[in-house]
Amino acid sequence: MPRRIRMPCHSSQKPQMSRAGLSLLEVIIATVILAVSATLLVRLIGAGDKNAKRADQRITAQMICQNKMDEIVASIEPFESMESTASPYYPDWYWSVSIEDLNSKNDTTVNRLSLVEVGVFFRQSDEGIGNSNQLDSRSEDPIYTLRRVIRTPKPSDQPSDKFRSGGF
Repeated sequence: MPRRIRMPCHSSQKPQMSRAGLSLLEVIIATVILAVSATLLVRLIGAGDKNAKRADQRITAQMICQNKMDEIVASIEPFESMESTASPYYPDWYWSVSIEDLNSKNDTTVNRLSLVEVGVFFRQSDEGIGNSNQLDSRSEDPIYTLRRVIRTPKPSDQPSDKFRSGGF
């Protein structure tokens, strides 16, 4: 059986005791790291939520804009410029149509081209203030704008009022 060797212990040396817990400084540092991490995580979640709402708005604006352009091209809506008008199906959304004639005055060709621009705006409605169907288009930039060069329809191509649906 092996023999244990005993080392002499001087009075100035104390036997080392094993540490069983954390010091106060370690607890404070861990708490600060946890608090900073939690704060950054909450900010990150908030930014993600904000970006998701913005993406949802852009998708809705894109859909309304494309539908309105399709209605104009299909002659369901009149081929004329319109100020910002409220969408009947989306109460906080407004659209405007701008039509620019691309033919020069001296042009005798039969091209009849026009630049059609549809812009879609969003404005949160306030229940107590009262909603107006008109929106000042100069006050806000459109969320989404779609431009298309199309052939100007002949007057005989314009839709009759009995087929107009109101659209988006």
